Amino acid sequence: NPKQKGSKSFVRYAKYATAKTVGEALRKGSYTLDLLFDHEHGHLKATGGPKRKALVNPNRDDWDETWTKTDKILSRMHRQWITWTKTFEVADRLGVDRRNLTSNKMGGISVEMHAARMEAQAVAQLILEEADKRSKPITDADVLHVLKHWAW
Repeated sequence: NPKQKGSKSFVRYAKYATAKTVGEALRKGSYTLDLLFDHEHGHLKATGGPKRKALVNPNRDDWDETWTKTDKILSRMHRQWITWTKTFEVADRLGVDRRNLTSNKMGGISVEMHAARMEAQAVAQLILEEADKRSKPITDADVLHVLKHWAW
């Protein structure tokens, strides 16, 4: 596995390189993202043990006593992947760079909510520019129009 000598991942890899299972690698200090990277780049392969036929459900409410630590980690990673891919869909729909949706994001709001608020801000800016150009006041209808775009 080509970890750069002197890097933090190189030090971690030295600890978990001899692990035979995902659980053992995690106990030896591997990060889940280390294992994902190693798997994506062909450095890891499944050689046995129990395997699920389908992806684990990312809903925490479905976790039960049959779920292993590995199942729970994969579930969390799957949930993060779903959220990550949504940012691309929303960005395409709005015609903006995905990074605009994820930077400056206030804590606790979804990408969709952030996108709706960005859209509301753009609508408000257009209304303000038009009102300024025509020297007319902002009306209650203008405010209501913006608020209908705003995500609550």
